[in-house]
Amino acid sequence: MTYTEKRLSIEEIEKAYPEAYKWARKFHDLYEETAPMFGYKTRKETKEFDPKSSNGRLMAYVCFNIIHQALAEERERVGGGDREDILNFRHSTG
Repeated sequence: MTYTEKRLSIEEIEKAYPEAYKWARKFHDLYEETAPMFGYKTRKETKEFDPKSSNGRLMAYVCFNIIHQALAEERERVGGGDREDILNFRHSTG
């Protein structure tokens, strides 16, 4: 597998999946909070989530891809439908 650098802007990520930064921030905050329990010391310069940094954009992009893949799997499991159908299904059964 080769690495292709992606220079996605905040706007591109938000347009593709508006919740990406919300999930990235949650991931970051929980990661920072629990890292010491695993003997890991995080870097001082990344203690605060910065959505404009390469690290922040990367986290949002990873969150976007995880959710995108989960929605695709759910779409396949329920036999098609669009994103709204799946989200409505989850809310009505959850």
